[in-house]
Amino acid sequence: MQSFFTLPEQVRFALQPPSKLSQLLNTGVWLVLWGLFFTLPAGALVRPGSNQSLVRGSVKDALTGKPLAGARVEVRKRVLEKLPDGTLRLLGLDHATPLLKKAFTDTQGGFAVPVSTPDCPLVAVEATCPGYLSQHQVMVWTGEQAGSEIIFSLAKAEPTPNETEQLRTLHEQVRQGLVLEHPEFSQPEKFPATDSFAQKVPITTPPVKTATGEVFLAVPTQVQVVNLAGFTGLMDFNEFIAGVVSAEMGDGFPFEALKNQAVCARTYALERFNRTGVANGGQAYTATHGNKSTNATYNTNAIVFLFNNQVVPAYFSARCHGDFTLNSEDGLSNITTCIPGGLGVGTLGYARSRPCSGHVNCSQTTETCCVVTIGGRQQFIYGHGVGMCQRGAQQFAGRDGRDWQQIVQAYYTNIVLTNTPGFGVGDQIVTTTGLNVRNSACGPTVITNVPSGTTGRIVSGPQRPLCNLAAPDSYLTWWEVEYSNGARGWSVEDFLKKTGTPPTITQFYPIASAPGKTVLVSGTGFVAGATQVFFGGSNLVPAADVSVLSDSQISVQVPASSTGAANINGYLTVRVGSTFEATSQTLPQNVTHPEDPASTFPEFVLWGDVNRNGVFQTNDLSLARAYLLFQATPTASQQLAADVTPLNANGSRGNGQLSSVDFTFLRAVSFGQTSF
Repeated sequence: MQSFFTLPEQVRFALQPPSKLSQLLNTGVWLVLWGLFFTLPAGALVRPGSNQSLVRGSVKDALTGKPLAGARVEVRKRVLEKLPDGTLRLLGLDHATPLLKKAFTDTQGGFAVPVSTPDCPLVAVEATCPGYLSQHQVMVWTGEQAGSEIIFSLAKAEPTPNETEQLRTLHEQVRQGLVLEHPEFSQPEKFPATDSFAQKVPITTPPVKTATGEVFLAVPTQVQVVNLAGFTGLMDFNEFIAGVVSAEMGDGFPFEALKNQAVCARTYALERFNRTGVANGGQAYTATHGNKSTNATYNTNAIVFLFNNQVVPAYFSARCHGDFTLNSEDGLSNITTCIPGGLGVGTLGYARSRPCSGHVNCSQTTETCCVVTIGGRQQFIYGHGVGMCQRGAQQFAGRDGRDWQQIVQAYYTNIVLTNTPGFGVGDQIVTTTGLNVRNSACGPTVITNVPSGTTGRIVSGPQRPLCNLAAPDSYLTWWEVEYSNGARGWSVEDFLKKTGTPPTITQFYPIASAPGKTVLVSGTGFVAGATQVFFGGSNLVPAADVSVLSDSQISVQVPASSTGAANINGYLTVRVGSTFEATSQTLPQNVTHPEDPASTFPEFVLWGDVNRNGVFQTNDLSLARAYLLFQATPTASQQLAADVTPLNANGSRGNGQLSSVDFTFLRAVSFGQTSF
């Protein structure tokens, strides 16, 4: 359910459980599970008179609360940068540096790892234990910002059907406790953006469509967050969404339901970011990321949905009445006031009442239940009841075998999914736990077991046969993988994480070419048998012929249907596996026109604010035949403006759409009389 967590007093939570939550759970379990959804900043104990902190905490069984002795704990330094305007930027976990600080828990499940406070103000801590799924606390503060001890609650890698059901129930009980303590969890838009962030609302580019009907939308890799687990600044978008999925559903849900949750959460956050400049708010979040929840996020990278060609708030809630969701105008206020229409979002064309899975309603559970009369009948609802129903998604995925796309489409009306499929044949993966490799999807024969961290490539799939291995559910998603150690067979997607660097394009020649001619594309990340190339601006046309010469070079034939202004003109898109990368967003440093190497960068003056639509003046530059580039420093990589439009006949003034918060130096380059 959408929410924003307002930070309460740290000490109160560190010393005792919230009163209402403690009424729901026994004392031995609440402390373990609280760590799954606790959005306060975790931290370290500062040693008086020293520059060292102790990163300390405990590792326990998520179901029983028993300590796990011998669990491995690893600490990594997070990389924080300060941009020229003072904004902090937290680089992704792939930039985190191992500190060679590893520890193993004692007989009570406890650990303490010393770190240098000045060198490591923010660290990430991962806990792994044989037979359990790993867990990652991605933001642990040291020094003065230190918060509570870290509590890891690890779920078994292969729980029994009964244990899975218990974990799901406990997850819901903890979340219910959080909502009781903080009613704003069930209410959207409880965190209005300040003027300073509203001024940084990013410039959005319209979606483009391929000839086969696929829709591509540029989605930012970093977003602004405010007071999220103690951090304000730019952070990796996927890292943020992984924390939302971990809190909203958790690893106990079927994987296709988790992927559905990731898409809904990303859509909701992107609409908010585009509108206010801040991505968080209206959704629960935890900095303790689950294994499956993280994989579901990365395996749906950049996927959002549109309504009327716009990103929209993707409302979702915990449990509808069971048979139908509510129309948006009937959405409930929260679980304490239960006012129909109190959601306050009006009539939304994409959020109409839709059939649900037939799950039990909250009158048959321990959840706090709203009893309301809507549409002339009595209904029992937990949450606001609009959009995706999390318990319905659980049954659609686990009981009925639907994939994430079918689930999303079931709950929203007349929407269009973008950047699909997100995960598929040709993608590079890494295993996130020890994983069986079978002779077929849900096959009886285990060929081998590959350890956590094994890389590979998807070669076929997916398949979703009825499978007894999925109990208490009935379906899992399987892919055939060619592993780097030589093994090849079928593995479940739950523990396959999409990895590898997205493809990039550094240059292509010629800039404009007639249909049927060959264009040479240089870049990185090209894979034979898994690379597609598209031409065009608003409508992407697939290339007639693509030859991958190496991982850094492609030879491609311009399609016959691509002519005139829609030919190339900076709009060349490469897709490797399920990942898109477009040249309309990046150009290499020191760009020169291949037909006019003597081209220079004319001087010009910018009018207006960087990161918004700016009006600029140039010297002798025809804007109709120019790229506008902008950069953070005179030597930094140059970025291509999203749009350049002349304002007068001689082209001496124009508009430039600038789409980065930290670029202050601008340059323009003209390609002379080249016809686009």
